[in-house]
Amino acid sequence: MATTTTTLTKGNISVEFKLSCAAGDEKGITVEADDTLNADCIRYSELFHFKVYTWNLPKGYTIYTSDNSINVVSGGVKNETKEQSITFANEDTASLSYPIDALGAMTWYGNQLGSPLQVSATEVKIPKAGVGAGTLTFTTHHNAHSFTVVAPASPPEVYPVVVLIQENP
Repeated sequence: MATTTTTLTKGNISVEFKLSCAAGDEKGITVEADDTLNADCIRYSELFHFKVYTWNLPKGYTIYTSDNSINVVSGGVKNETKEQSITFANEDTASLSYPIDALGAMTWYGNQLGSPLQVSATEVKIPKAGVGAGTLTFTTHHNAHSFTVVAPASPPEVYPVVVLIQENP
């Protein structure tokens, strides 16, 4: 007598439950040198200026350097207008590198996909998915910081410094 083996088909699904489903749940840090205030070459005792852009960090951040004798000074919160190229490849959302305070003009190159709307701290959405490229003007803010290195006795020609920005736990 022959035995029959039955193979059962199965499937699964995964779901995430969250405390909040508000847009902008992502968080981030972007750090960059302040090219307007920094010289091309920074000598000992000259200030190095940098910008820290953050979003959705309820406990803030801490700055660490590779030289514990360095004192990083805060220059406060600064507002600025930025332009960023964004693209859509049969999508209706695009991410920016900085937090958005307010959207400005959108300049399309080729296909006109409409006016983007802000949907999270760093994300915009257009009315309908499409293929297009453009430049978005927007306002953002950053925390300004600076520090200097005093030349040690017998200073090396180059003194590299690592700056780490880390979210507070």
